Amino acid sequence: MLDRIAAVAGNSSSSPSLSLSGAGMKCASYIFAAFAVLLTAGHALAVHHERQSRASYDGLILSSPVQSPTFDLCPTCIDFSSQALGRLREIVLHHGFETCAAVSDALAAHTGNRDLGLVCNLLCAHVGVGQFLEVIEHPKLDPINFCELLGVCRMVKNGDAKITSLEVHPASGHQAGKMFAIAYSWTTMNGTGTGQIAMDIATDDKLPVHSSALSMPRKPGSYAGAASLSTDTSGLGGCDASQGGACQQWLPGVYQVKLSICNGECDSSHPRDNVYDTAEASFKIPAEASTGRV
Repeated sequence: MLDRIAAVAGNSSSSPSLSLSGAGMKCASYIFAAFAVLLTAGHALAVHHERQSRASYDGLILSSPVQSPTFDLCPTCIDFSSQALGRLREIVLHHGFETCAAVSDALAAHTGNRDLGLVCNLLCAHVGVGQFLEVIEHPKLDPINFCELLGVCRMVKNGDAKITSLEVHPASGHQAGKMFAIAYSWTTMNGTGTGQIAMDIATDDKLPVHSSALSMPRKPGSYAGAASLSTDTSGLGGCDASQGGACQQWLPGVYQVKLSICNGECDSSHPRDNVYDTAEASFKIPAEASTGRV
């Protein structure tokens, strides 16, 4: 895929004033292809992943805390691996491959997704097919450490984070079916690695309310973030009581909000990953304000 794009770029005669040959033409072609992939496939994967990130409960939206540079390959890699890593491992374990094009073509064919094949080829070309296949076979692999092992996401040793505030507004007396605003702030002395910021809400009906967002490496300093919680379940995906679906009811009571800032994925078992810090806050839905399922 990417090799074909590079070949087309390398054979182009639309710019006669530019004369490159050998390694120079290969490098220019590769850069052209990389930008093309990031602008097309990378954007499509990011949009798809954004939809998937709210699967627990669509009413809890955790704003992405960190904006990455426009052409940073790390977020694209994580979006890709979140969707394709399991299928990619199955393909690699059952077939032998000698080129990046062969691996990416097989992935595109098995998934029916050309964008996944394009990004796969770009990541594979970044490290070479040998190292790419070795990383895929690595044990305890998740999307973030997969991209760290490929060298496209940065690891930070001795990283740290301390949550300095976590507040829910309003804290009490809010009518069911309305909106809660959640604000938090944190500091880091040594900087942070590629990881997640995750939020979980403990509910009386035990249905999971969870949201997480990618957190890119940060320099030492102070930072802030926000989330919003809607207790109006009407119109939210994944809740259809008429079809037997489980619906969050937001019963009267006190709800605990837990915030986690993590190096790597917050629920990862990878030895390099860890939870930097956690904090909790609460809000209350009084009996007179609740109407049960809304």
